[in-house]
Formats: sequence, C-alpha cells, structure tokens
Amino acid sequence: MTLTRRLMLGAPIALATPALAQPALPRQSIRLLVPFAPGSGSDTIARIVANGMKDVLDRTIVVENRPGGGGTTGTEQGARAAPDGTTIVMGTSSSLGINAAQNPHAGYRVDRDFAAVAGCARSYYLIATHTGADAPRSLGELVARLRAGGGNFAMGGVGTIGHLTSELFLMRAGVRAEGVSYRGSAPALTDLAAGREMFSCDTLAAMAPFLSGGRLRALAVTAPTRLAALPEVPTTAEAGVADLVVDAWFGMVVPAATPAPIVATLGDAVMATLAQAETRARLDALMVEPMPLRGPEFATLMRESTGFWVDFVRRAGLRIEF
Repeated sequence: MTLTRRLMLGAPIALATPALAQPALPRQSIRLLVPFAPGSGSDTIARIVANGMKDVLDRTIVVENRPGGGGTTGTEQGARAAPDGTTIVMGTSSSLGINAAQNPHAGYRVDRDFAAVAGCARSYYLIATHTGADAPRSLGELVARLRAGGGNFAMGGVGTIGHLTSELFLMRAGVRAEGVSYRGSAPALTDLAAGREMFSCDTLAAMAPFLSGGRLRALAVTAPTRLAALPEVPTTAEAGVADLVVDAWFGMVVPAATPAPIVATLGDAVMATLAQAETRARLDALMVEPMPLRGPEFATLMRESTGFWVDFVRRAGLRIEF
C-alpha cells in the first residue's frame, strides 16, 4: 500500500476524531451575571434574552445581579468563573468598554479575560429630569439653570457611559454640574424621580418604566433623529446642543478559556432568541433595538467603542475618580 493510499484511508478517522472530542455545553444550569442593580436597563435586557435562550438551549438560566464599581465588580467575578459555559456575563459599553479600560481597580482586561459571545441590543440615551413643579421643562431651561447656579446629576456609577454622556452634554452646553454616583441606574433614577437630583443621562431601557409611570420627564434624546416611540421628545441637536449623538450597547461574554464550540453554541442561542417575535416585541417596549452581532463582530464593536471614550476622556481632561 502506498503512503498516499494509507493517508486517504486514515483521513476519515483523523477528521472524525476532533468532532467526537468537541466539548459540549454542560447539562447544569447557567448563571447570567448582570453587573448592575435589579431594574437597570442591562438587567431587564438580560432577563428578556435569557428567557429566550433557556428554551433554545434547554437549560435553566439564573440571572444574578452583582452591582458595584460601575459594573466592574460583577464583571470581574465573571472573568474568574469556570470556563465551561455555565457562567455568562451581560456586559455594556460601560462595563466592557470605558470602565474596563480606565478603572485601575478593574481586575480584568476584556481582550485578555473574555471571549465575545454575541451582541444583544442597542439603545440611545435620554436626558431627563423629575416631574416636580420646580423641574426644568426643556433642555434649554435645564441649561439655563445650570449656567445660573449649577446643580447635581445622578449617574448609575462612576465612569459609566451614562456618566460620560452627562460630561459630554455639559461640555457641549458649556455648563457645569456635580455628579452623584449610585450603585446602578435604578437607584439613581429613583432619587431623580424624587427630586433629589436635577437631571440624569441614561438609556431608554433604564428610563422606560419611569417614563411610562409619569415619574420622569424626557428633555432630549441622544439619537440622530427623533424616535418613533417618543415622537414628542426632541433630539439634543433640535433642543440646542449640537454634536451629542451617543448610543449604548449590551452583549454577552464568557471567560476567555471557554472552548470555542461552547462559545458558538451560546452565540447561536442569542441569535435565535433575537430573531423571535416575542423577544423583539419585549425589546421594542423598552425602546431598545435588537443588535444581533456574532462574536467577532461584537469584539470589534467593543474595541472601537472603548477607543472612542478613552480618547474623549483624554481630550476633555477628565479625571475620573473610581
């Protein structure tokens, strides 16, 4: 028998062996770590996506909230988890972006410690205030008040995109305000609704329940055009503050050493979930767009988004105290 003949006979075995050895997703339940408080935009989106994934994967998915450090506390816990597909982290443009790059206390690096599973959703930011009698009724009025006497703004964590969007707004408007940090969007917006702060910049997903309940007033949206869900809310440009288009993204990652086939299985489950009419309807109710990005595409988005905000912090001369 010639060498060529022996190789041809052996080829099917060589090709089949890796397939038989492919690691499978364990049968046990999956933890989905959300590094922000219950009721936050990322928490709500995580639960919507998890609800669809559990049926696709035929696994129980338990959402666990681990707030703190602008999203870095829970994200770091995810980085240290077993790389077997039983722990997923719901990340945002804050926790997997600017905070990871800028926070000296963040015990992880996204490019080193995580594998991108998939992008899930995208949302814009609202600048909003409370609905009390003394609240500003327009973005122009808010700017005038800040120019006259300053004020405070609520943020769901230092170094979050909501925080930086607030700083970008203040810079573009030429006014000043002091930031007050909370352990997530939900407590920040609760205090804003109570009139303890003057304004906040946060995602539509986080603000949706406060808006529908009449507890907050949206002054402007950081989108290039008005949103169909909020046609009465002007864009920041229409309201008099130019060059302030900002979005937020949400996606899933797993520990870096997770086998590629398991990462792909989880990514496929996200894609299938985002294609479901029920999932899209629930995201639409939050004024959030599905963002079905495969792992490599999501990794690129994370890298480019982080670069933008790192450059902004440097150019603006911001000193972020974590």
